[in-house]
Amino acid sequence: MAEAVSVAATLVSLNISADSSSVNVNNTLQFTALGTYSDDAVEDVTARVSWNSTDQVVGIIGSTGQFTALAAGNTTIQASQDDVDSNALSLTVSPLDTASGATHLAFLVQPSSTVAGATITPAIQVEILDSDNNRVTDATTSITLVISRNTSSTLSGTTTVAAVDGVATFSDLSIDNVAIGYLLDATADGLTDATSDNFEIDEPVVATHLAFLVQPSSTVAGAIITPAIQVEILDSNNNRVTDTTTSITLIISRNTSSTLSGTTTVAAIDGVATFSDLSIDNVAIGYLLDASGDGLTDATSANFEIDEPAVATHLAFLVQPSSTVAGAIITPAIQVEILDSNNNRVTDATTSITLVISRNTSSTMSGTTSVAAIDGIATFSDLSIDTVAIGYLLAATGDGLTDATSANFEIIT
Repeated sequence: MAEAVSVAATLVSLNISADSSSVNVNNTLQFTALGTYSDDAVEDVTARVSWNSTDQVVGIIGSTGQFTALAAGNTTIQASQDDVDSNALSLTVSPLDTASGATHLAFLVQPSSTVAGATITPAIQVEILDSDNNRVTDATTSITLVISRNTSSTLSGTTTVAAVDGVATFSDLSIDNVAIGYLLDATADGLTDATSDNFEIDEPVVATHLAFLVQPSSTVAGAIITPAIQVEILDSNNNRVTDTTTSITLIISRNTSSTLSGTTTVAAIDGVATFSDLSIDNVAIGYLLDASGDGLTDATSANFEIDEPAVATHLAFLVQPSSTVAGAIITPAIQVEILDSNNNRVTDATTSITLVISRNTSSTMSGTTSVAAIDGIATFSDLSIDTVAIGYLLAATGDGLTDATSANFEIIT
């Protein structure tokens, strides 16, 4: 009788599986392949089959069946062996977000102590972190802040904010009640909460009185008082109250028959009122100004004087004429200044000054010989004389002013 021949079982089908149909970028997913043979035997053939990912930009699968996610997208996984193809499994690779490694929250910028009703600055920030405390920069989870100590108080503003690049910024929060030891909790779906550091909410700053920050300076009648007078609004501890815009008014409180001209009522900016165009009409010593504002204690300035305006009396050469050649421009430019009786320059004088030759008068001086003063100085920048001679003199004249005569100079060949 012939001996029976043993026939090896052949692979009939392959079936692949995985624990999930999705995975996140930078993560792995294990696939398993089971082979069914002609003798009905079922074996794990994961390490024997050939694996394939249809989009290897999205992810690749190795010979052991482990898939590595590379980029967000979709791919299909399939295995084959001995001309037998497995079922095809669709796989989604998701970007790293709260479902892909984000585990907990942390305060990036802690709440700062402030006063009741004021916006907490700088803006509180909460970040979304993974298990290694790295920020999950593509997380957009909404974060909510609540008061977790002193809970009878109200946290006003936008208390729920969606994260941008893994950070939620709370820019308009305030708390209504004065207390110490406040804590805030940050919460988000699927993430471990975070609790802030302690902070305080204090009594609001109350403006109580005024003070002169820049005192009035002595000047002449009718002239603008410079530098600009400044009055600041202070609290009971003499700290400036920077959020007040109260209007402040200045009046003369000594020598009250004089007139204070200009803008005498100014709204404070950052707690300071600046008076930039004030003047007083009458000459006197011992002037005082009073500053007042609604609900605030007045302030009185230091003494100052209003003097007689400077009266121009005479001229003087500031830059003398220099010797030069006939027909050439005299350089540097000749300058004549307008002075008062104390030889101080009258800086608001605009009188026209004229230059003439007062020795060697047969010569001709060309150029602009009459110039209006600027800030009390007349500048002659284009003068020349045509004739060679020594001992030239120039005379400077102006209406109502005593003339001036220059130093000697020469015109040479």
